[in-house]
Amino acid sequence: MLNRIITLTFCLVVSLSLVKAQDFHWSLIHLNPIYLNPANTGFAQKKNRITGLYRDQWRSVPVPFSTTNIAYDRNVYYNETLGWRIGLGGQFLFDKSGDGALSVFRPALSLAVGKYLNKDKQRIQLGIHTAYVRKQIDFSKLTFDSQYNGMSFDPSFPNGEAIAGDRASYFDLGIGTNFFTNLKKVGNLDLGFSVFNLTSPNYNFLSGSEESVQPRYVAYTKANINLGQSRWTFNPGAYYQYQGKAQETLIQSIFGVKLGKEPINAVELQFGPGYRIGDAVVAYVGVNWKDLKAGFAFDGNTSDLRTASNGRGAYELALNYVWERKKKKEPQLFEPPIDTTVKKETPQEDSVSIPEPIIEEKIPQVAIPDTISETLKLRAAVKLFFANDQPNPRTRDTTTNISYIETYHQYIQELGKIQDDKSQGFAEEVKNSTNQLNKLLDEILLALQNGKTIVAEVRGFASPLASSNYNVSLTKRRVASLLNYLNEWNQGALKSYIDKGQLRFDNHAYGSAQAADDISSDPKNRAKSIYSTDASFERRVELKVIEVK
Repeated sequence: MLNRIITLTFCLVVSLSLVKAQDFHWSLIHLNPIYLNPANTGFAQKKNRITGLYRDQWRSVPVPFSTTNIAYDRNVYYNETLGWRIGLGGQFLFDKSGDGALSVFRPALSLAVGKYLNKDKQRIQLGIHTAYVRKQIDFSKLTFDSQYNGMSFDPSFPNGEAIAGDRASYFDLGIGTNFFTNLKKVGNLDLGFSVFNLTSPNYNFLSGSEESVQPRYVAYTKANINLGQSRWTFNPGAYYQYQGKAQETLIQSIFGVKLGKEPINAVELQFGPGYRIGDAVVAYVGVNWKDLKAGFAFDGNTSDLRTASNGRGAYELALNYVWERKKKKEPQLFEPPIDTTVKKETPQEDSVSIPEPIIEEKIPQVAIPDTISETLKLRAAVKLFFANDQPNPRTRDTTTNISYIETYHQYIQELGKIQDDKSQGFAEEVKNSTNQLNKLLDEILLALQNGKTIVAEVRGFASPLASSNYNVSLTKRRVASLLNYLNEWNQGALKSYIDKGQLRFDNHAYGSAQAADDISSDPKNRAKSIYSTDASFERRVELKVIEVK
């Protein structure tokens, strides 16, 4: 009997504590961006984002809680010239405790405006949030002191409370700001602050009394750090919330490693510990693949509540997906050749001669000199250049079906538009680049035929004309176009070695992060930002052998 009384008392205390209205918390808050801060609305890597989270906690006690949050946000306006971006989003949160004693329904809308700074390397965002919160409680499923007859609880007894109704509602208003910055050659960092329940809204379930929802203050910092040029990343985060007399600090240390042969599109496994100070330890595991993120977290109680919960606090599931509709190709400034077969063209008057890349017959297997491994590793990186916003202009796709050799032919026809004191030397470098590439590939093929295993690094770069996020996607397309060419080179001579992993590529898409600081990013000054030698040199992919064994 005593155990039952303790259990029922615990149920009542927990239920009434919810009625007192503390906002909800998440262990996977980094995957719930617009709940964290309305300033994050519409600032995903692609135009659309949908987020879903589910939290289930305290399954070992009679009144477990479950919380579901679904959100959608979208970039509705983006001006690359002026650097302004606007996002709009909405979310629905539903929380239920126990057998339905208390439920919360919370639809919300948010709006954010952001301004890019310092050639898009930094960004400041401001956001506003409004929500309608409706709470409903089933008093018939609660027990009160007046219903205890001295031996047992009798639900037929009146509860002795002046109940005003089983429903209450109010409006919530919130604001937030976020500062984003690139960390050159390392990663990026976010700093944010937000406030919810700004008006301290009131509601009541009991006649003659009102409960006030206290403002909730949130401060956080989170980062995405590349660990050298390896497949590893480190994602630390610290999140602090304060509401009324309650406060919470969550520390995260999440590591990521890319699996598979091609890091640029590989599955990334994430894992790491977290700690909600004074409350719970958090174990996190997640998977990132292309535009999809999925995460799972388990909380183990460390507070006094662990006696009732047996240490099993909660588990969470999260999905985060971004996408955008592919744009139709628009007419280019030049006529691209329809026939992509590599062949020698007859130069016409006033036209630029297109040198024919050297494609030789498959080299028979011969004895390989001992020095070839060192020769390959010592050879300088081959630089291959691209026209502005090529391949697949005006899209945020991260891959392409276009081969590098197609973009090469197109670019040769545009070289005459580059007119400065260094343009002639640059044009010769572009024209000779395919011969350098094919010479390197001949040596790679010779080594492969003699049993060597080779790892080559492919690095993509861009000029700073567009935003940093756009340029990362652009350089991923450039890397992909070179990989397409390597698969088809010399009638597929390398493809079998690539397929079985004897020839592997370590891919890096740097975007414009490593572009020289004096490169123009002014779209109105096309002579400097597009048709200057300095800007053109930044639009390249580099191929270098880094390992032969």
